Amino acid sequence: MNEKDHWPKQCVVTWFDYNLFYYIYIIIIFKFRYKNKTNIRFIFKLSQKFTKQIEEGNIIEREGSYERLKNFVLEIAYLKKAIMTIPYNVSAINMKKYIISDLYLVEHLSKDGIYWYSKYEKLTGPYINNKDVFLLVSCIQEIISKDFVKIKKLMKYLRNIATILTLIGLPIIWTLPHGLTVRQSYLEVKSTSIRPFIYSKAKINIQVVNKEKHDKSKQIRALMPNLIHSLDASSLSLLYDKFNYIFYQPEFLAILDCFGTTLDKVFLLKTLLASVYMDIYSNDPYIDKFDANILDYIEQTGKIIDKEKRLVEINVDNGVKQYELHNIKWVKNEETVNKSIIKRID
Repeated sequence: MNEKDHWPKQCVVTWFDYNLFYYIYIIIIFKFRYKNKTNIRFIFKLSQKFTKQIEEGNIIEREGSYERLKNFVLEIAYLKKAIMTIPYNVSAINMKKYIISDLYLVEHLSKDGIYWYSKYEKLTGPYINNKDVFLLVSCIQEIISKDFVKIKKLMKYLRNIATILTLIGLPIIWTLPHGLTVRQSYLEVKSTSIRPFIYSKAKINIQVVNKEKHDKSKQIRALMPNLIHSLDASSLSLLYDKFNYIFYQPEFLAILDCFGTTLDKVFLLKTLLASVYMDIYSNDPYIDKFDANILDYIEQTGKIIDKEKRLVEINVDNGVKQYELHNIKWVKNEETVNKSIIKRID
């Protein structure tokens, strides 16, 4: 099917969806596929998973039903938010909430802690329950883990970087393709309650920022989404520069990975946008620059680091320990790494 067949007649929009996790995945494999192909592929994999489990006799009603999930005929609309938030370290519970939020509760069937849902506003069948949704979430996580290995590796790599820099006591700094430097520095915040008046029991909660200590969990959790969004902003800036070079008053719309312009500029917009991503991710992959800059950054702060072995010395609990930075070549499948090293900082 020609890609033009997907354009709505009311306005002309060019849409790029990068193989399930748009910007994360393109960092690694440097190619994109259209949204409809990815959606069909993922739903097909889920259906295969359900069918296989049913054929093997794994129909456990108490913990959810593969058969009900298969008959429910899931659509990507119910799954997109749950899937797209996996790189943001979303929990299984929140994934379940995202899926349920797009379904309709069937109250007359729900009792004894089992809640039934329909995908139709008129509450017609087929139905699935909350146990089935948890089973669905575990299937999604398994498919991501097995079929999108590089994403899982990238998540481990960034978690490792954030952990080590936090142990050192450094903010996380990276430079974007258009030259802007980003500084991520979430500090620990503690809350304390005081009673300002002796004649009243009313308390005031005060948040105190510890300027000497980073919030480890926030630093780790925020790195991937902040990196993705910063690259999103960088590509938009580069696209504007290219448009501005050609037109006196460049006009285009941008919402996340969706771009629109007037009919006469659509083909040019698509061409320029593709060239922006090629500039960032092709000849000199951005993730390699990111990795090299992290090593240089640690070295420039005066920390003892062996850049070849990727070992850095950190003062922990009144002693010096060596920590190993994950190798970006392992993420890109260019080099095998001992599994015990990967698990050392997770």
